Amino acid sequence: MLFRWFLLPLLATLCSSCGMFGGPMGPASPAQPPEYVPPGGQSKCKISGSQMRPLIVEWPAADRAALEVLAQRGTVVVRYSGCEMEVLPRCRAPGAYHYVPTTRKTERVVIQDEDELYANLPIGAAKLEGKLRRAGQLDVNMNVVGQFDVDQGEVSSEALEGDCRKATHFVTGLTVGAFEFAAGGNAEAGGEASGLGAGVGGTSARRREVLSSDGEVVACERSAREDKEPPTGCGALLRVALAELATAAPVVAGKG
Repeated sequence: MLFRWFLLPLLATLCSSCGMFGGPMGPASPAQPPEYVPPGGQSKCKISGSQMRPLIVEWPAADRAALEVLAQRGTVVVRYSGCEMEVLPRCRAPGAYHYVPTTRKTERVVIQDEDELYANLPIGAAKLEGKLRRAGQLDVNMNVVGQFDVDQGEVSSEALEGDCRKATHFVTGLTVGAFEFAAGGNAEAGGEASGLGAGVGGTSARRREVLSSDGEVVACERSAREDKEPPTGCGALLRVALAELATAAPVVAGKG
């Protein structure tokens, strides 16, 4: 699977494990997250059901940071087809994201075959097929503390501005917290989503290969329902929620 991305000098100063919207942003040129284009397997990549809420824990840290930057500026627009996602940084849409805290939750996603791989990680699935075959299992252990939701129930393609020729979907939400993504092993779901640096037995830990991680469980433990933003150290992007662009401008109640 091929990855193409164009990163900002700004990203050198970003820490993707910090709170997503932790402070004011100065002017900067548009961030450009990667375009993910799998070399094959498109028959497994029809967008439906859970694939409209894909995990993005397999993305490189710099790419998740670039997505954070774009989300701070407004509604994120993408091209999403099959297992290909291209974030469109020069396409602007109305709306902004607002943080909604939740009761802290732990979640473990166990992937043992290609169907589960494409259902949960469709964007990175083609690259991970070989790793899954060799390891026999992929685990995503997460602490979830909240979500950034967009304040637009619908976005019309007619409302877009900029270079939006390839736009098909917009990001309606970004789930945040902390995660560990690992291959192999038999870590249990208990113990604070076991994979996050603690709670894995010694023998199991030696068999596990940590592929990526972000955020800290101890930081997530400080979360509260009154939070206006994620706790520092517990704002890693875990999952995005997507919706198709409407083909016509939405009708405003009481008009028309």
